[in-house]
Amino acid sequence: MVKAKAPVAEKPRPVSKVAFPKKGQPPTHAEFAARLPATVGKRFDVLRTFLKKQGAAEDFFYYGPRTGWGYRHMKDEQSICSIVLSGGRLVGIVALDGAAQAAIAWDGLSDVGRRARKLAHGTPALLWLDVPLDGAGANDFKALLKAKLVALSSLAVSAALVTVSCGAQPSDLQANVRAAARHEGDRTVAVAARPAAHDERIDDLLAAVAAGHDGDGLPARIEALLRRDDDAARAALAFIRDDKATKMIVDALAASGTPASQDGLCALARDVHLPAHVRAEAASSLGLIKRPTERTMTAVAELVRGGDAKLAMPTRAAPEAAPALFVAGSVARAGRADHPAQAASIEKVVLAESARARGADEVVDALAALGNLGSAAVLPRLRTAIATGDARLRAAAVRALRLVPGPEADQLLAATLRRDHDPTVRAAAIFAAGFRRLDPLVDAIMDTARRDPVDYVRAGAVTLLARDRLLSPRIDRALTDIASNDPDPDLRRLANGEAH
Repeated sequence: MVKAKAPVAEKPRPVSKVAFPKKGQPPTHAEFAARLPATVGKRFDVLRTFLKKQGAAEDFFYYGPRTGWGYRHMKDEQSICSIVLSGGRLVGIVALDGAAQAAIAWDGLSDVGRRARKLAHGTPALLWLDVPLDGAGANDFKALLKAKLVALSSLAVSAALVTVSCGAQPSDLQANVRAAARHEGDRTVAVAARPAAHDERIDDLLAAVAAGHDGDGLPARIEALLRRDDDAARAALAFIRDDKATKMIVDALAASGTPASQDGLCALARDVHLPAHVRAEAASSLGLIKRPTERTMTAVAELVRGGDAKLAMPTRAAPEAAPALFVAGSVARAGRADHPAQAASIEKVVLAESARARGADEVVDALAALGNLGSAAVLPRLRTAIATGDARLRAAAVRALRLVPGPEADQLLAATLRRDHDPTVRAAAIFAAGFRRLDPLVDAIMDTARRDPVDYVRAGAVTLLARDRLLSPRIDRALTDIASNDPDPDLRRLANGEAH
Protein backbone atom coordinates (compact mmCIF):
# COMPACT_ATOMS: atom_id res chain seq x y z
CA MET A 1 0.00 0.00 0.00
CA VAL A 2 1.43 3.34 -1.08
CA LYS A 3 1.58 5.90 1.64
CA ALA A 4 -0.01 9.22 0.87
CA LYS A 5 2.42 12.05 0.68
CA ALA A 6 2.27 14.52 3.52
CA PRO A 7 0.77 17.81 2.42
CA VAL A 8 3.33 20.42 1.56
CA ALA A 9 3.06 23.49 3.75
CA GLU A 10 1.96 26.49 1.74
CA LYS A 11 4.70 29.07 1.39
CA PRO A 12 3.84 32.46 2.77
CA ARG A 13 3.06 35.00 0.10
CA PRO A 14 5.84 37.49 -0.43
CA VAL A 15 5.11 40.95 0.83
CA SER A 16 4.39 43.28 -2.09
CA LYS A 17 7.13 45.80 -2.59
CA VAL A 18 6.45 49.50 -2.88
CA ALA A 19 6.27 50.27 -6.58
CA PHE A 20 8.25 53.52 -6.65
CA PRO A 21 9.88 53.92 -3.21
CA LYS A 22 12.79 56.29 -3.84
CA LYS A 23 12.00 59.89 -3.04
CA GLY A 24 14.39 61.30 -5.59
CA GLN A 25 13.17 59.10 -8.46
CA PRO A 26 9.60 59.88 -9.53
CA PRO A 27 8.25 57.57 -12.22
CA THR A 28 7.16 58.61 -15.67
CA HIS A 29 3.58 58.11 -16.77
CA ALA A 30 4.74 55.24 -18.96
CA GLU A 31 6.55 53.53 -16.06
CA PHE A 32 3.47 53.80 -13.85
CA ALA A 33 1.17 52.48 -16.59
CA ALA A 34 3.51 49.55 -17.22
CA ARG A 35 2.72 48.26 -13.71
CA LEU A 36 -0.99 47.94 -14.53
CA PRO A 37 -2.82 45.06 -16.24
CA ALA A 38 -4.32 46.13 -19.57
CA THR A 39 -7.92 46.24 -18.32
CA VAL A 40 -6.98 48.27 -15.25
CA GLY A 41 -4.91 50.60 -17.40
CA LYS A 42 -7.93 51.34 -19.59
CA ARG A 43 -10.09 52.14 -16.57
CA PHE A 44 -7.32 54.36 -15.23
CA ASP A 45 -7.10 56.26 -18.53
CA VAL A 46 -10.86 56.87 -18.46
CA LEU A 47 -10.60 58.17 -14.89
CA ARG A 48 -7.68 60.49 -15.72
CA THR A 49 -9.59 61.86 -18.71
CA PHE A 50 -12.61 62.55 -16.51
CA LEU A 51 -10.48 64.41 -13.97
CA LYS A 52 -8.80 66.51 -16.65
CA LYS A 53 -12.22 67.51 -18.05
CA GLN A 54 -13.16 68.73 -14.58
CA GLY A 55 -10.14 71.05 -14.60
CA ALA A 56 -8.04 68.98 -12.19
CA ALA A 57 -4.26 69.31 -12.46
CA GLU A 58 -2.28 66.07 -12.34
CA ASP A 59 1.20 65.43 -11.06
CA PHE A 60 3.26 62.83 -9.19
CA PHE A 61 3.61 63.17 -5.44
CA TYR A 62 5.80 61.29 -2.98
CA TYR A 63 3.56 59.87 -0.23
CA GLY A 64 6.32 58.40 1.92
CA PRO A 65 8.39 55.19 1.96
CA ARG A 66 5.40 52.93 2.68
CA THR A 67 3.48 54.16 -0.37
CA GLY A 68 6.06 55.71 -2.65
CA TRP A 69 5.12 57.85 -5.62
CA GLY A 70 1.54 58.16 -6.83
CA TYR A 71 -0.73 60.50 -8.71
CA ARG A 72 -2.07 63.63 -7.07
CA HIS A 73 -5.00 65.55 -8.57
CA MET A 74 -5.69 69.15 -7.52
CA LYS A 75 -8.18 71.81 -8.54
CA ASP A 76 -7.83 75.44 -7.50
CA GLU A 77 -5.31 74.43 -4.83
CA GLN A 78 -7.80 71.93 -3.40
CA SER A 79 -6.94 68.25 -3.25
CA ILE A 80 -9.33 66.11 -5.28
CA CYS A 81 -7.85 62.64 -4.88
CA SER A 82 -4.75 60.47 -4.87
CA ILE A 83 -4.21 57.35 -6.97
CA VAL A 84 -1.49 54.97 -5.84
CA LEU A 85 -0.26 51.42 -6.19
CA SER A 86 -0.87 49.63 -2.90
CA GLY A 87 0.00 45.97 -2.48
CA GLY A 88 0.22 45.65 -6.25
CA ARG A 89 -3.31 47.05 -6.78
CA LEU A 90 -4.36 50.41 -8.15
CA VAL A 91 -6.20 52.27 -5.37
CA GLY A 92 -7.99 55.62 -5.42
CA ILE A 93 -7.98 57.64 -2.20
CA VAL A 94 -10.49 60.41 -1.61
CA ALA A 95 -11.47 62.50 1.43
CA LEU A 96 -15.14 63.46 1.62
CA ASP A 97 -16.62 66.14 3.84
CA GLY A 98 -20.15 65.95 5.18
CA ALA A 99 -21.68 67.68 2.15
CA ALA A 100 -20.08 65.26 -0.30
CA GLN A 101 -21.06 62.26 1.81
CA ALA A 102 -24.68 63.41 1.87
CA ALA A 103 -24.74 63.73 -1.92
CA ILE A 104 -23.74 60.10 -2.56
CA ALA A 105 -26.28 57.34 -3.17
CA TRP A 106 -24.33 54.72 -1.23
CA ASP A 107 -26.81 51.94 -2.01
CA GLY A 108 -26.21 52.55 -5.71
CA LEU A 109 -22.51 51.69 -5.45
CA SER A 110 -21.13 48.23 -6.13
CA ASP A 111 -19.97 45.89 -3.39
CA VAL A 112 -16.49 47.42 -3.81
CA GLY A 113 -17.72 50.92 -3.06
CA ARG A 114 -19.92 49.83 -0.18
CA ARG A 115 -17.04 47.91 1.36
CA ALA A 116 -14.80 50.97 1.02
CA ARG A 117 -17.48 52.95 2.87
CA LYS A 118 -17.61 50.36 5.62
CA LEU A 119 -13.82 50.40 6.05
CA ALA A 120 -13.52 54.19 5.76
CA HIS A 121 -11.57 56.02 8.40
CA GLY A 122 -11.66 59.56 9.71
CA THR A 123 -14.60 61.48 11.15
CA PRO A 124 -17.84 63.05 9.89
CA ALA A 125 -15.96 66.22 8.96
CA LEU A 126 -13.47 64.34 6.76
CA LEU A 127 -13.99 60.70 5.85
CA TRP A 128 -11.22 58.90 3.92
CA LEU A 129 -12.08 56.10 1.50
CA ASP A 130 -9.63 53.75 -0.22
CA VAL A 131 -11.26 52.29 -3.34
CA PRO A 132 -9.61 49.53 -5.44
CA LEU A 133 -9.83 50.53 -9.11
CA ASP A 134 -9.27 47.15 -10.75
CA GLY A 135 -12.97 46.35 -11.20
CA ALA A 136 -16.32 47.93 -10.45
CA GLY A 137 -14.56 50.20 -7.98
CA ALA A 138 -13.45 52.48 -10.83
CA ASN A 139 -17.05 53.57 -11.49
CA ASP A 140 -17.69 53.88 -7.75
CA PHE A 141 -14.63 56.11 -7.38
CA LYS A 142 -15.85 58.33 -10.21
CA ALA A 143 -19.20 58.73 -8.42
CA LEU A 144 -17.39 59.75 -5.24
CA LEU A 145 -15.29 62.27 -7.16
CA LYS A 146 -18.37 63.83 -8.76
CA ALA A 147 -19.88 64.38 -5.31
CA LYS A 148 -16.64 65.87 -4.04
CA LEU A 149 -16.27 68.25 -6.98
CA VAL A 150 -19.77 69.59 -6.41
CA ALA A 151 -19.10 69.95 -2.68
CA LEU A 152 -15.86 71.83 -3.33
CA SER A 153 -17.68 74.34 -5.51
CA SER A 154 -20.54 74.87 -3.08
CA LEU A 155 -20.51 73.69 0.51
CA ALA A 156 -16.74 73.72 0.78
CA VAL A 157 -16.76 77.39 -0.18
CA SER A 158 -19.47 77.95 2.41
CA ALA A 159 -17.45 76.24 5.13
CA ALA A 160 -14.36 78.27 4.22
CA LEU A 161 -16.32 81.49 4.54
CA VAL A 162 -17.68 80.41 7.92
CA THR A 163 -14.19 79.58 9.15
CA VAL A 164 -12.79 82.96 8.19
CA SER A 165 -15.64 85.01 9.60
CA CYS A 166 -16.30 83.28 12.92
CA GLY A 167 -12.84 82.00 13.78
CA ALA A 168 -13.95 78.38 14.27
CA GLN A 169 -11.90 75.59 12.77
CA PRO A 170 -14.15 72.65 11.86
CA SER A 171 -11.18 70.63 10.63
CA ASP A 172 -9.56 71.05 14.05
CA LEU A 173 -12.74 70.10 15.85
CA GLN A 174 -13.01 66.88 13.91
CA ALA A 175 -9.29 66.15 13.44
CA ASN A 176 -8.20 62.53 13.39
CA VAL A 177 -4.59 61.50 13.32
CA ARG A 178 -5.26 58.14 11.73
CA ALA A 179 -6.24 59.76 8.45
CA ALA A 180 -3.45 62.31 8.53
CA ALA A 181 -0.75 59.82 9.46
CA ARG A 182 -1.77 57.36 6.80
CA HIS A 183 -1.78 59.70 3.85
CA GLU A 184 0.56 62.49 4.84
CA GLY A 185 3.27 60.21 6.26
CA ASP A 186 6.54 61.83 5.34
CA ARG A 187 5.40 65.13 3.93
CA THR A 188 7.24 68.15 5.29
CA VAL A 189 6.36 71.76 4.62
CA ALA A 190 8.98 74.47 4.69
CA VAL A 191 7.76 77.81 5.97
CA ALA A 192 9.43 80.60 4.10
CA ALA A 193 10.45 83.69 5.97
CA ARG A 194 8.72 86.82 4.78
CA PRO A 195 11.20 89.43 3.58
CA ALA A 196 10.88 93.08 4.52
CA ALA A 197 8.30 94.70 2.28
CA HIS A 198 8.64 98.44 2.91
CA ASP A 199 10.55 99.04 -0.32
CA GLU A 200 8.83 96.48 -2.55
CA ARG A 201 7.07 97.46 -5.77
CA ILE A 202 3.79 95.93 -6.86
CA ASP A 203 5.05 95.63 -10.45
CA ASP A 204 7.91 93.39 -9.30
CA LEU A 205 5.60 91.18 -7.25
CA LEU A 206 3.10 90.85 -10.09
CA ALA A 207 5.93 89.95 -12.46
CA ALA A 208 6.91 87.15 -10.08
CA VAL A 209 3.32 85.87 -10.12
CA ALA A 210 3.23 86.01 -13.92
CA ALA A 211 6.44 83.94 -13.98
CA GLY A 212 4.73 81.22 -11.95
CA HIS A 213 6.35 81.89 -8.57
CA ASP A 214 4.45 81.53 -5.30
CA GLY A 215 7.21 80.99 -2.72
CA ASP A 216 9.11 83.40 -0.45
CA GLY A 217 5.88 84.52 1.21
CA LEU A 218 4.72 86.10 -2.06
CA PRO A 219 0.93 86.10 -1.32
CA ALA A 220 1.48 87.73 2.09
CA ARG A 221 3.86 90.31 0.61
CA ILE A 222 1.27 91.26 -2.02
CA GLU A 223 -1.42 91.50 0.65
CA ALA A 224 0.78 93.76 2.82
CA LEU A 225 1.46 96.07 -0.12
CA LEU A 226 -2.24 96.25 -0.99
CA ARG A 227 -3.04 97.29 2.59
CA ARG A 228 -0.60 100.23 2.34
CA ASP A 229 -1.14 101.50 -1.18
CA ASP A 230 -4.39 101.95 -3.12
CA ASP A 231 -2.35 102.36 -6.31
CA ALA A 232 -1.13 98.79 -5.78
CA ALA A 233 -4.76 97.64 -5.75
CA ARG A 234 -5.37 99.36 -9.08
CA ALA A 235 -2.27 97.71 -10.56
CA ALA A 236 -3.44 94.32 -9.28
CA LEU A 237 -6.85 94.80 -10.89
CA ALA A 238 -5.24 95.71 -14.22
CA PHE A 239 -3.12 92.56 -13.93
CA ILE A 240 -6.26 90.45 -13.44
CA ARG A 241 -8.10 92.11 -16.33
CA ASP A 242 -5.17 91.19 -18.56
CA ASP A 243 -6.24 87.55 -17.96
CA LYS A 244 -3.04 86.58 -16.19
CA ALA A 245 -2.85 84.43 -13.04
CA THR A 246 -5.85 85.53 -10.99
CA LYS A 247 -6.54 83.42 -7.92
CA MET A 248 -3.53 84.50 -5.84
CA ILE A 249 -4.15 88.17 -6.61
CA VAL A 250 -7.90 87.95 -6.00
CA ASP A 251 -7.27 86.24 -2.65
CA ALA A 252 -4.73 88.91 -1.70
CA LEU A 253 -7.21 91.68 -2.54
CA ALA A 254 -9.85 90.03 -0.35
CA ALA A 255 -7.40 89.46 2.51
CA SER A 256 -6.24 93.07 2.45
CA GLY A 257 -9.87 94.14 2.83
CA THR A 258 -9.25 97.80 2.03
CA PRO A 259 -12.11 99.82 0.51
CA ALA A 260 -10.12 100.10 -2.74
CA SER A 261 -9.61 96.33 -2.86
CA GLN A 262 -13.29 95.69 -2.13
CA ASP A 263 -14.43 98.13 -4.80
CA GLY A 264 -12.14 96.44 -7.29
CA LEU A 265 -13.42 92.95 -6.52
CA CYS A 266 -17.02 94.13 -6.87
CA ALA A 267 -16.18 95.68 -10.24
CA LEU A 268 -14.60 92.43 -11.42
CA ALA A 269 -17.62 90.39 -10.32
CA ARG A 270 -20.01 92.72 -12.19
CA ASP A 271 -17.99 93.01 -15.41
CA VAL A 272 -19.83 90.84 -17.97
CA HIS A 273 -16.95 91.21 -20.45
CA LEU A 274 -14.51 89.29 -18.24
CA PRO A 275 -14.05 85.49 -18.45
CA ALA A 276 -16.49 83.59 -16.28
CA HIS A 277 -13.78 82.13 -14.04
CA VAL A 278 -12.40 85.60 -13.22
CA ARG A 279 -15.84 86.87 -12.23
CA ALA A 280 -16.49 83.71 -10.23
CA GLU A 281 -13.22 84.03 -8.29
CA ALA A 282 -13.90 87.70 -7.56
CA ALA A 283 -17.47 87.02 -6.38
CA SER A 284 -16.42 84.12 -4.17
CA SER A 285 -13.62 86.14 -2.58
CA LEU A 286 -16.08 88.78 -1.34
CA GLY A 287 -17.26 86.29 1.27
CA LEU A 288 -13.77 86.22 2.79
CA ILE A 289 -13.77 89.92 3.64
CA LYS A 290 -13.94 90.39 7.40
CA ARG A 291 -15.36 93.93 7.41
CA PRO A 292 -17.30 94.59 4.19
CA THR A 293 -18.06 98.20 3.36
CA GLU A 294 -21.54 99.52 2.76
CA ARG A 295 -20.79 99.66 -0.99
CA THR A 296 -19.65 96.02 -1.00
CA MET A 297 -22.81 94.87 0.76
CA THR A 298 -25.00 96.79 -1.68
CA ALA A 299 -23.10 95.33 -4.63
CA VAL A 300 -23.45 91.76 -3.30
CA ALA A 301 -27.22 92.19 -2.90
CA GLU A 302 -27.40 93.43 -6.49
CA LEU A 303 -25.37 90.47 -7.76
CA VAL A 304 -27.80 88.01 -6.22
CA ARG A 305 -30.90 90.00 -7.15
CA GLY A 306 -29.70 90.29 -10.75
CA GLY A 307 -29.81 86.53 -11.29
CA ASP A 308 -26.65 86.52 -13.43
CA ALA A 309 -26.27 82.97 -14.76
CA LYS A 310 -22.48 83.23 -14.55
CA LEU A 311 -22.69 83.91 -10.83
CA ALA A 312 -25.59 81.61 -10.02
CA MET A 313 -25.74 78.86 -7.46
CA PRO A 314 -23.53 75.93 -8.58
CA THR A 315 -25.45 72.96 -9.91
CA ARG A 316 -24.54 69.38 -10.71
CA ALA A 317 -24.49 70.33 -14.40
CA ALA A 318 -22.25 73.37 -13.79
CA PRO A 319 -20.30 72.84 -10.57
CA GLU A 320 -17.82 75.57 -11.47
CA ALA A 321 -20.40 78.35 -11.14
CA ALA A 322 -19.73 80.95 -8.45
CA PRO A 323 -21.81 80.46 -5.31
CA ALA A 324 -23.16 84.02 -5.18
CA LEU A 325 -25.91 83.07 -2.74
CA PHE A 326 -23.39 81.49 -0.34
CA VAL A 327 -21.25 84.61 -0.51
CA ALA A 328 -24.22 86.87 0.15
CA GLY A 329 -25.04 85.14 3.43
CA SER A 330 -21.45 85.40 4.62
CA VAL A 331 -21.19 89.07 3.67
CA ALA A 332 -24.44 89.84 5.49
CA ARG A 333 -23.20 88.14 8.63
CA ALA A 334 -19.77 89.80 8.51
CA GLY A 335 -21.24 93.29 7.98
CA ARG A 336 -24.31 93.04 10.22
CA ALA A 337 -22.77 94.93 13.16
CA ASP A 338 -21.46 97.85 11.08
CA HIS A 339 -24.21 98.06 8.45
CA PRO A 340 -27.44 96.53 9.79
CA ALA A 341 -29.68 98.00 7.09
CA GLN A 342 -27.58 96.53 4.27
CA ALA A 343 -27.37 93.19 6.10
CA ALA A 344 -31.17 93.11 6.40
CA SER A 345 -31.47 93.85 2.68
CA ILE A 346 -29.12 90.98 1.78
CA GLU A 347 -30.98 88.65 4.16
CA LYS A 348 -34.27 89.45 2.43
CA VAL A 349 -32.76 88.73 -0.98
CA VAL A 350 -31.19 85.44 0.14
CA LEU A 351 -34.46 84.25 1.69
CA ALA A 352 -36.36 85.12 -1.48
CA GLU A 353 -33.85 83.56 -3.88
CA SER A 354 -33.44 80.37 -1.84
CA ALA A 355 -37.22 79.89 -1.88
CA ARG A 356 -36.99 79.45 -5.67
CA ALA A 357 -35.01 76.19 -5.31
CA ARG A 358 -36.63 73.21 -6.99
CA GLY A 359 -35.50 69.62 -6.71
CA ALA A 360 -33.37 68.03 -4.01
CA ASP A 361 -30.03 69.25 -5.38
CA GLU A 362 -31.09 72.90 -5.53
CA VAL A 363 -32.73 72.72 -2.11
CA VAL A 364 -29.54 71.31 -0.55
CA ASP A 365 -27.58 74.24 -1.97
CA ALA A 366 -30.22 76.73 -0.86
CA LEU A 367 -30.12 75.39 2.71
CA ALA A 368 -26.35 75.80 2.76
CA ALA A 369 -26.74 79.42 1.66
CA LEU A 370 -29.31 80.05 4.40
CA GLY A 371 -26.87 78.64 6.94
CA ASN A 372 -24.31 81.29 6.04
CA LEU A 373 -26.69 84.05 7.06
CA GLY A 374 -26.39 83.07 10.73
CA SER A 375 -29.85 84.50 11.38
CA ALA A 376 -32.88 83.26 13.31
CA ALA A 377 -34.95 84.23 10.27
CA VAL A 378 -33.94 80.96 8.58
CA LEU A 379 -35.37 78.73 11.33
CA PRO A 380 -38.80 78.15 9.72
CA ARG A 381 -37.15 76.86 6.53
CA LEU A 382 -34.73 74.67 8.47
CA ARG A 383 -37.48 73.20 10.67
CA THR A 384 -39.43 72.21 7.56
CA ALA A 385 -36.39 70.55 5.96
CA ILE A 386 -35.49 68.67 9.16
CA ALA A 387 -38.99 67.16 9.15
CA THR A 388 -38.69 65.74 5.62
CA GLY A 389 -38.09 62.11 4.76
CA ASP A 390 -35.01 62.92 2.63
CA ALA A 391 -31.82 62.37 4.65
CA ARG A 392 -29.82 64.68 2.34
CA LEU A 393 -32.19 67.58 3.05
CA ARG A 394 -32.21 66.87 6.76
CA ALA A 395 -28.41 66.78 6.88
CA ALA A 396 -28.13 70.05 4.93
CA ALA A 397 -30.63 71.75 7.22
CA VAL A 398 -28.88 70.49 10.35
CA ARG A 399 -25.51 71.77 9.08
CA ALA A 400 -27.16 75.13 8.42
CA LEU A 401 -28.00 75.44 12.13
CA ARG A 402 -24.34 75.88 13.04
CA LEU A 403 -24.44 79.70 13.23
CA VAL A 404 -28.13 80.29 13.98
CA PRO A 405 -28.41 82.09 17.33
CA GLY A 406 -30.73 81.09 20.14
CA PRO A 407 -31.84 78.02 22.08
CA GLU A 408 -34.15 76.61 19.39
CA ALA A 409 -31.15 75.76 17.18
CA ASP A 410 -29.60 73.85 20.10
CA GLN A 411 -32.85 72.02 20.72
CA LEU A 412 -33.11 70.95 17.08
CA LEU A 413 -29.52 69.68 17.11
CA ALA A 414 -30.04 67.74 20.34
CA ALA A 415 -33.26 66.18 18.99
CA THR A 416 -31.47 65.18 15.79
CA LEU A 417 -28.66 63.46 17.69
CA ARG A 418 -31.16 61.46 19.74
CA ARG A 419 -33.85 60.65 17.21
CA ASP A 420 -32.71 60.76 13.59
CA HIS A 421 -32.24 57.25 12.22
CA ASP A 422 -29.72 58.23 9.52
CA PRO A 423 -26.06 58.39 10.65
CA THR A 424 -25.15 61.03 8.05
CA VAL A 425 -27.73 63.37 9.56
CA ARG A 426 -26.48 62.73 13.10
CA ALA A 427 -22.93 63.35 11.85
CA ALA A 428 -24.12 66.65 10.38
CA ALA A 429 -25.46 67.59 13.81
CA ILE A 430 -22.04 66.87 15.34
CA PHE A 431 -20.45 69.07 12.68
CA ALA A 432 -22.85 71.94 13.47
CA ALA A 433 -22.32 71.53 17.22
CA GLY A 434 -18.61 72.14 16.66
CA PHE A 435 -19.36 75.79 15.86
CA ARG A 436 -21.49 76.38 18.96
CA ARG A 437 -21.13 76.60 22.74
CA LEU A 438 -21.17 73.05 24.01
CA ASP A 439 -23.03 73.64 27.28
CA PRO A 440 -26.60 73.38 25.93
CA LEU A 441 -25.69 70.30 23.87
CA VAL A 442 -23.42 68.42 26.23
CA ASP A 443 -26.00 65.83 27.39
CA ALA A 444 -26.99 64.91 23.84
CA ILE A 445 -23.36 64.75 22.73
CA MET A 446 -22.37 62.54 25.68
CA ASP A 447 -25.29 60.21 24.90
CA THR A 448 -24.16 60.06 21.26
CA ALA A 449 -20.53 59.39 22.23
CA ARG A 450 -21.58 56.48 24.44
CA ARG A 451 -24.49 54.91 22.58
CA ASP A 452 -24.60 55.78 18.87
CA PRO A 453 -24.41 52.53 16.89
CA VAL A 454 -22.16 54.02 14.18
CA ASP A 455 -18.49 54.38 15.05
CA TYR A 456 -17.75 57.51 13.01
CA VAL A 457 -20.67 59.34 14.64
CA ARG A 458 -19.40 58.34 18.08
CA ALA A 459 -15.89 59.43 17.06
CA GLY A 460 -17.14 62.89 16.12
CA ALA A 461 -18.95 63.25 19.44
CA VAL A 462 -15.87 62.08 21.37
CA THR A 463 -13.72 64.62 19.53
CA LEU A 464 -16.05 67.44 20.56
CA LEU A 465 -16.08 66.29 24.19
CA ALA A 466 -12.28 65.99 24.24
CA ARG A 467 -11.98 69.55 22.96
CA ASP A 468 -13.93 70.81 26.00
CA ARG A 469 -12.88 68.18 28.50
CA LEU A 470 -12.44 70.74 31.28
CA LEU A 471 -15.89 72.24 30.79
CA SER A 472 -17.44 69.82 33.28
CA PRO A 473 -16.36 66.85 35.42
CA ARG A 474 -19.19 64.93 33.73
CA ILE A 475 -17.42 65.21 30.38
CA ASP A 476 -14.19 63.87 31.86
CA ARG A 477 -16.05 60.94 33.43
CA ALA A 478 -17.82 60.19 30.16
CA LEU A 479 -14.54 60.15 28.22
CA THR A 480 -12.94 57.92 30.86
CA ASP A 481 -15.86 55.50 30.55
CA ILE A 482 -15.60 55.48 26.74
CA ALA A 483 -11.84 54.96 26.89
CA SER A 484 -12.46 51.78 28.90
CA ASN A 485 -15.60 50.38 27.32
CA ASP A 486 -16.10 51.43 23.70
CA PRO A 487 -15.91 48.43 21.35
CA ASP A 488 -13.72 50.33 18.85
CA PRO A 489 -10.04 50.36 19.94
CA ASP A 490 -9.29 53.48 17.90
CA LEU A 491 -12.15 55.30 19.56
CA ARG A 492 -10.99 54.17 22.99
CA ARG A 493 -7.59 55.69 22.23
CA LEU A 494 -9.25 58.88 21.01
CA ALA A 495 -11.23 59.19 24.25
CA ASN A 496 -8.05 58.55 26.23
CA GLY A 497 -6.34 61.50 24.60
CA GLU A 498 -3.97 59.45 22.43
CA ALA A 499 -5.27 60.97 19.17
CA HIS A 500 -6.32 64.54 18.64
